[in-house]
Amino acid sequence: MGGETPLTEGLLPVANLLTARGNSVVANGGLSLDLGITKRVVNKLGLNGSSFANFKRFGGSFTIEEGTLKMGEWTLGGPGPQTQLSGALGLGGSVDLNMRMAVPLSTIQNSKIGRLVGLGDRGGPLLKKLTGTGNDDETIPVRVSIGGTIRDPTVEIVDKDAVKSSLQQMAKEEGLDRLRNLFDGEGE
Repeated sequence: MGGETPLTEGLLPVANLLTARGNSVVANGGLSLDLGITKRVVNKLGLNGSSFANFKRFGGSFTIEEGTLKMGEWTLGGPGPQTQLSGALGLGGSVDLNMRMAVPLSTIQNSKIGRLVGLGDRGGPLLKKLTGTGNDDETIPVRVSIGGTIRDPTVEIVDKDAVKSSLQQMAKEEGLDRLRNLFDGEGE
């Protein structure tokens, strides 16, 4: 997908002539943190690298046509956020992927996601108040766009306002629950 060796001259099929269709599933594997896409996602979002370095299942449907690997809905399941990928990888190295993650609140607290969606310095205290209250495993949907090339990918959170709004709504609900508990305990 990127790079050339003496073997690429005449022995590999011409990318634009290769066609295929099927399903690909890898069980109990991992994505190298040296891989440009993985490295960029982990660094940009401030995620724990082992979230992507190890998985229980990765794969889904695909087609290869006109030099492009088109991915249906691929699932990345493992210890990290449950993740679905779709989009295309050009056999020449281009990337156009959409990634949807269900990120646990405890993971968001330890990542850069709060800051990237515009919570700024308020994000830390807000997330700290939400975690440890039974909300740690609640997930926030985060959509990420991955473009560019395999060697130099771009990574952007697509729905920053939706993520920020979800976090603020959780904080509001937690505050209301605390007030209810405070006043409900008054008559005891």
